Amino acid sequence: MKKVLIGSPIRQDHVVLNEFLVSLSELNKANIEVDYFFVDDNVDTDSSQLLKNFAKKNNVVLKKGSDFNHNVKDSYVANKSTHLWKDSLIRKITMFKDSIIEYAKHEKYDYLFFVDSDIVLHVETLRHLISRNVDVVSNIFWTQFNAGCELEPQVWQQNVYDRFKKPWDRDLNEYEKYKLTNGFIAKLRIPGIYEVGGLGACTLLSNHALKSGVKFELIDNVSFWGEDRHFCIRAQAIGLKLYVDTVYPAYHIYRPEYLDRVDEFKKDGFKFDMCQTNKIYDNRLKFKNRLFNTIKKLLKYYRHKVIIQKINKWSKNRVIENKKIVLSMIVHNECGRYLDQLLENAKKFVDDILIIDDASTDNTFQLCEEILKGFPHTIIKNKKSMFKHEYRLRMKQWKETLKLNPGWILSLDADEILEDSFKDIVKYLISVDDIDVYNFRLFDMWNEKQYREDEYWDAHNRHMTFMLRYQPKFKYKFKKTNQHCGRLPCNLFKLKNADIDVRIKHFGWARESDRKAKYDRYKQLDKGAKCGNAGQYESILDQNPNLINFNE
Repeated sequence: MKKVLIGSPIRQDHVVLNEFLVSLSELNKANIEVDYFFVDDNVDTDSSQLLKNFAKKNNVVLKKGSDFNHNVKDSYVANKSTHLWKDSLIRKITMFKDSIIEYAKHEKYDYLFFVDSDIVLHVETLRHLISRNVDVVSNIFWTQFNAGCELEPQVWQQNVYDRFKKPWDRDLNEYEKYKLTNGFIAKLRIPGIYEVGGLGACTLLSNHALKSGVKFELIDNVSFWGEDRHFCIRAQAIGLKLYVDTVYPAYHIYRPEYLDRVDEFKKDGFKFDMCQTNKIYDNRLKFKNRLFNTIKKLLKYYRHKVIIQKINKWSKNRVIENKKIVLSMIVHNECGRYLDQLLENAKKFVDDILIIDDASTDNTFQLCEEILKGFPHTIIKNKKSMFKHEYRLRMKQWKETLKLNPGWILSLDADEILEDSFKDIVKYLISVDDIDVYNFRLFDMWNEKQYREDEYWDAHNRHMTFMLRYQPKFKYKFKKTNQHCGRLPCNLFKLKNADIDVRIKHFGWARESDRKAKYDRYKQLDKGAKCGNAGQYESILDQNPNLINFNE
């Protein structure tokens, strides 16, 4: 049985505090022994009484804020717009939290769970975080920190609150920051566990982390605001990795009006509209303004003409209501390979399928019809292969796909298999209104279980576009090359992108016979490697490539 201490310094309105305490009581504690350490720093006497009543029914260490040796008289201010913290108050909170850490270490608890007193937890939160078996993990919650702004997570990547990682050797321009930030935010909407650079407010610490020396004490030569920043810097310096878990988002009662939806949260879990109390402008106008401002910032870095009027024209009429997902594919002689597996998997999460059969000489057409019987689909068979001029083939694929009125287009080749978890997250992806392009990671499998990694085969270290929201007013452009033209338009970078760690297994190289056939085809169709990389072409037939296990 795991022994857990739940700790919190508390200065809270009694109505909010009551919901916090009820939430702790309702946690699933099967095979967990839970104690509590609260620092009562309340000015609300009703809140102090609530803590005393809770202590009568539970094993609680209850300390008064006045028991600590400090002379802080500053008050904590919370209003309808935001919450205001002063430096002296931060130092007091640091003292309270570090005293809880020392107690947890002395009493040899397996875990210490810090939870702020305006948080309501899902009943499975504690058991789930423990099951992750990591030393430092925060449970995510989302907050509208300022009225009229978007919901933001309490975790970040670098510095005080940057949601992107800056390279050591160069600065990022505004577009790069914009793209990385939105990719990070979009990823956190997907249930899972992710490594981060900073966290706080709802964090589980293992005994190993406690013994390693984690604490909130401010670091003298660091000026970052907030005790959580100093905690995270120290933890990383010690060698501890920081994670956020997004499976059971908590509910943050950041404003009194959020109390009305606590019962809804307990019934159905967290929804992203729960805390949107001040919608000053709709998503379309918000997107238009952000795009306009982003382009103005880009002009500082790129000295070329941008016709902002045209961009405003299509963004003003941006479409987000259509949620129909169309899988778009080109196939050729796929019998006995991976097509049946791909289609059976795709039927779980797409609404329609467009297939161009590029003059197959086997029964690929019949195989598609058999698998997709009773499922919405369109199959077009080319009498003569168009692959010699690939961009023409891709243009045809694009035009036929649009005839199906897609809201979203998912573009896969017949030997590309999305990992199983995609079916569980795709609804989250298409629910994010202000992202139009998703980029995934492609792993070139050299056999059924291993992928290749070397100087020529490292696509999995980057993100490639596989899924986009179709925007009728946007002018899509294609790269007009006979080979390696890309499966999708080449100007998608102008739309709002998000890099997501969804993985795709590419089995096009998994069989020796396929590798030999592709080698011969590239040598024939791209003589002189004008469209591709000559070194990569020659590496296809390497006898001892570097292979790495693909872990599901």
